Amino acid sequence: MTVKLSVSARKRQAILEAAAEEFKDFGFQGANMDRVANRAEVSKRTVYNHFASKESLFESITRQIWHQAQTATDVPYQTDAPLEAQLLTIAERELALLQSADYLRLTAVVLTEFARSPELAERARHWMEQEESGARRWMGLAVADGRLNTDDPETATTQFFSLIKGRAFWPQMIGHAPIPDATEMARIARSSVAMFLDHYGHH
Repeated sequence: MTVKLSVSARKRQAILEAAAEEFKDFGFQGANMDRVANRAEVSKRTVYNHFASKESLFESITRQIWHQAQTATDVPYQTDAPLEAQLLTIAERELALLQSADYLRLTAVVLTEFARSPELAERARHWMEQEESGARRWMGLAVADGRLNTDDPETATTQFFSLIKGRAFWPQMIGHAPIPDATEMARIARSSVAMFLDHYGHH
């Protein structure tokens, strides 16, 4: 069933989509609220009715990116299924997100602004900590089930994604490396899972 948005909700979504494009094209510092209004085909007053400032609009975009990242790996834990297969699914979903050039561009804008403004980064850290990722929940259940050799699912989750992002995120963020092709993505997924289970799996 399709939920029909109100006129106000549709305008708000149009503003968010326009702002995402504006931030990708000009960064936070260069973004202009007049252009956001023009892109969204609404008045500048309407933009400010929904978002008090460019900073609040940027925070809403940042929250969307974070939520997208946290829910991308929402894989149900299966107590009777091999860990390798389940972890491969998590890795593949994470890599599918990291294949999006738009996602990477917008994330780069957010990281740049966090580096420029420690205060903004600190505020974001507080609300980021409130949303648990699908992968973190999966790790917690696997640990509780006695199938991973650790009592620290938070660190295990961080290390798992570090294996993936070391090849399919940070090189693109820092060195403008090309997004890996499908063959390389599959190799990254398999090797990351193998290395993770070599350390945390029961042998």
